Amino acid sequence: MWGADLASLATGLGVSWIVIGLALQDTLGSIMSGIALLLERPFSVGDWLRVGNSEDQAIEGQVIDINWRSVRLLTLQQEVIIVPHQFIGKEIIHNYSQPERIYNQRINIGFSYDSPPNLVKQVLTSTALATQGILGEPEPESKTTSYDETAIIYEVEFFIKNFEDVEQILDRFMTRVWYAAQRNNLTLYRYRYELAVKAADKADSAASKLNHLHSIPGFMPLTREPKNLDDLAKETIVQQFGVGEKVIRQGEPGKALYIIIAGQALVTVKNEFGMELEVMTILRGEFFGEMALFTGEPSPVSIKAVDDLQVLVIYSDAVNMMIERQPSLGREISQIIEARSKAVSMAQQADVSSNAEVESPIRNWKNMLNNLSSG
Repeated sequence: MWGADLASLATGLGVSWIVIGLALQDTLGSIMSGIALLLERPFSVGDWLRVGNSEDQAIEGQVIDINWRSVRLLTLQQEVIIVPHQFIGKEIIHNYSQPERIYNQRINIGFSYDSPPNLVKQVLTSTALATQGILGEPEPESKTTSYDETAIIYEVEFFIKNFEDVEQILDRFMTRVWYAAQRNNLTLYRYRYELAVKAADKADSAASKLNHLHSIPGFMPLTREPKNLDDLAKETIVQQFGVGEKVIRQGEPGKALYIIIAGQALVTVKNEFGMELEVMTILRGEFFGEMALFTGEPSPVSIKAVDDLQVLVIYSDAVNMMIERQPSLGREISQIIEARSKAVSMAQQADVSSNAEVESPIRNWKNMLNNLSSG
């Protein structure tokens, strides 16, 4: 009718639609994937996601926006990544925020074949429980996973509440593992590598550290006799604690006297409101642990490392031996127990709102303790 070649026109239109369809394929696919995701709602704004299973190509971040075409994620490095729905629709999605807003973390750590597995697992679990940010429920678990050529590999599994804190918590935990290994005479290995780190320097023995006693007034008479130092060395070890670690916890029994040879420690106590109050700082050359050791009752205070702390740990039998050979040491320890007990009692009775009122009396007790230590 119009003189047009309808067959050619139809063919031309067909080719054009194919071209247009191909051009819109990605856009339409992304929109359809977006509609499916919005209907299914596998995640929401605020959730932390991992998109993909491959370590090299997986994307992790917090959902900050969802639209018809893409999802915007904010990574731990504070970078915004725009992920098309079409890509998300083809990948496995790990939602760290559902069904509960807690995140599971697993870490592999290698220890020497000389380190007893049950002790290693106990140390790793207790270290996790003592690390700020790691949840007590579900409780952390430690497992023996494999016997490699140079080390036994252990897996530590724990949960944290806020995924955005994972890097700081991991750093905190891995740092404390070294100190815990050192205190328990365990040898750390790099995962799947040859020996890298010795947890304790065998050459740096407790016997050599006992030389620090020469500068502490209360212990000076003992150090004049070589036999005393030899006997002390048999019941003495050197331990190290990282910043913030608790050496003694309030309510725990006491089994040793701790003498600071490097760093400082903070004495804290919980008052009737359950608030932890600072009582005093214990400096290099001073000791702690006497309040529980000599009373036979649980420790009335907690002792926390202010900075990296190194202590001589002298167990009860050796302490009793020292007092037998030098009775004046027992009298000095009794005076310090009395002074510290009064300072602790004042802190426990203090109202949270009146910290300023007890600051001066506590400072007086600190001065008195310093005089006892140096006198």
